Amino acid sequence: MIKDDYVMRMVRQATNMIARALTLLDRGEHEAAERQADNALNQALGPRRDLYGLVDTPTLISMIGSPELVRAVARAAWLAGELHHRNARPKEARNSYVRAWELFKHAGVGPDDEAEPAPPDGELMARIAVRLKR
Repeated sequence: MIKDDYVMRMVRQATNMIARALTLLDRGEHEAAERQADNALNQALGPRRDLYGLVDTPTLISMIGSPELVRAVARAAWLAGELHHRNARPKEARNSYVRAWELFKHAGVGPDDEAEPAPPDGELMARIAVRLKR
């Protein structure tokens, strides 16, 4: 129970950081959005953050454990892809989108709790797929 509360608190904090980053991105404040996205990854991964870019996705998933945290990391990876895409870094964008796709494929795109409405089925995956085709 305590571990579940801790995980959900980490997920909520990471999700709030992602929401702030999206707001900043919409305003055109890319550097601030990148910092928030990085903070979200730091929050969701904790001490495992340094390994994020070094391990393959199945290893990362096993290190994270919780499906809710996997989804938070997937959202942060998708956001990183958007930031790279908007900053004309196609290789980095593709890598981030692929990581997000793999994480979402494992954990699903559904809500992390009953209070959060689920996104339309496949909407986020479709958006990632469009970006991967570019």
